[in-house]
Amino acid sequence: MAFMGGLDVQGIVDKPGISEEAIRKEVRRCIDTYGPEGHYVLYGASTSAAVMSAYAPGGNLFTVIDEAARYQNLA
Repeated sequence: MAFMGGLDVQGIVDKPGISEEAIRKEVRRCIDTYGPEGHYVLYGASTSAAVMSAYAPGGNLFTVIDEAARYQNLA
């Protein structure tokens, strides 16, 4: 069994002016809460998903993906 979702998109990822650290903290929370032993797919149906700049370095979705990769390699 695997879990998918749980990322606070409305309150964190898509919130105007949110800090990079807040996004990274939310990613770590999801991984720790829903998949401490794996079996978790980080997914957020962000309203920014159609905006390619969101995936560019410094964009919120880039930060989500980057932190997931970094944190899972450290955990």
